[in-house]
Amino acid sequence: MVMDSSSLLNRLLTKGKFRHLQAIVRLNDLRNISRAAESIGITQPAMSQLVSDLEKLLETKLFLRHARGVEPTPAATELITVAGHIIKHLEDGAEAISAQIFGARYFVRVAATMSMIDNLFIQTLPEFTKNYPEIQVNLNEISDRELDEGFASGEYDMICCLRKEVLPEGWDFWPCINDKLVAVCSSSSRLGQSKDYSSRDFGQETWLPNHARTASRRGFDYLKRRHGWDNVKTVNLTSRSISLTLAMLQSRELVTVLPRSIVKRGLGDGSLVELPLEIGISHWQLGIHWQSNTASPATVILLNALKAHKVI
Repeated sequence: MVMDSSSLLNRLLTKGKFRHLQAIVRLNDLRNISRAAESIGITQPAMSQLVSDLEKLLETKLFLRHARGVEPTPAATELITVAGHIIKHLEDGAEAISAQIFGARYFVRVAATMSMIDNLFIQTLPEFTKNYPEIQVNLNEISDRELDEGFASGEYDMICCLRKEVLPEGWDFWPCINDKLVAVCSSSSRLGQSKDYSSRDFGQETWLPNHARTASRRGFDYLKRRHGWDNVKTVNLTSRSISLTLAMLQSRELVTVLPRSIVKRGLGDGSLVELPLEIGISHWQLGIHWQSNTASPATVILLNALKAHKVI
């Protein structure tokens, strides 16, 4: 007999364990039973038993084994999405309880993109945590793709990123960084050490384009159109990873386009060089989204500390 949703829920509530959820999330991440078991500190047989117990509980197959590891079934994919949220909330809850045990009385949950962390939180949080030991800040770095979920989930008190074109209901925005796109290369590269070049020279360089849906890629496409670089050379790699992009610049003779907020540190320490190429795409604002009507006193204190820090 096929179980309905109520029966499935009752089984999970009465016989399911958090360890089951942790096991399938890690197994989905790593797709290998041995590595997944090691990552949560159990043996391979114990991991296999957890999965088997959950499959018996739900009366459905969750993972298919093959020569390279395992693959989740459609049923597992649905369950893993829910399990991931539950595990994350458990982690946040454990952080909050631990913070209270060790003296913190208030908790602020923050999501921020890498550029906001680099340009705002690195400079602000050392002093803030010293001045406000009673406030525990839980800061999670998130990608652009995770932003919509962050606003919808309600799990953050503050989301620091590119200004939303349409602010979600109940959210306000405070701008703190006026960003722009710039073309950069490594200072150790041939181009980075040159002082005599033209736009035609740039078109003969090898470029590292970013993912098609990023502002950086739009900036690169703009340069191609404006300067007529019909046959510009590119690396056969596209990625959203900023760390990978910066590593590629240091290891090869490459040029790329990135937001200035992301390369600010490299320009400051001399490892990167900004090239004299104007990218005619409107500037945009990075800043802090928060819910002013429901913000806790601790959230307001952190917000004011961030506002007091002058950035770009």
